[in-house]
Amino acid sequence: VAQTTDCQSLISILEGWILRLTNNPLSFDNPFLNFKAVKTLAVDIPRVCQVTKQRKPSSAPKKVDVQKSIKMSMEIINLYDKKMKKVFEFIPNITASDCFAFCSLALEAQEENVVNENTLAISARFFEKGKSLMKLVTSERVNHRNKKMLKKAGDNLRD
Repeated sequence: VAQTTDCQSLISILEGWILRLTNNPLSFDNPFLNFKAVKTLAVDIPRVCQVTKQRKPSSAPKKVDVQKSIKMSMEIINLYDKKMKKVFEFIPNITASDCFAFCSLALEAQEENVVNENTLAISARFFEKGKSLMKLVTSERVNHRNKKMLKKAGDNLRD
């Protein structure tokens, strides 16, 4: 029952984004909102709603799409020397899951397993932000998922 509620909550968020796009078609030009939307579609909904793999090819976003969105966000952060506090404010309703996914996928996306200093520093900030947000979550089920993501992100940072 709780999983159904979580799934319905994600669908509610998507409905809000559809309304936002109806009112402002350029809304997703914000790379941080784009990251949140693509991550929700590619990672959260399949995990929380237990979406099974489809036989025919799907146009739904995938992990590689989330990584592209992260790369675009990283370029904006580096190009405009954005302060991380501001970056976190640009991601609507940021969660520990968002932070750990950003950290892990940013590091995994590095070419030839060479991580540049900026990517490592930004990933570490997302990791720390995720840990602080985890303390605010009271749901044991959500924290169980977040602990798995925390471990993966931590392992990626150490590698």
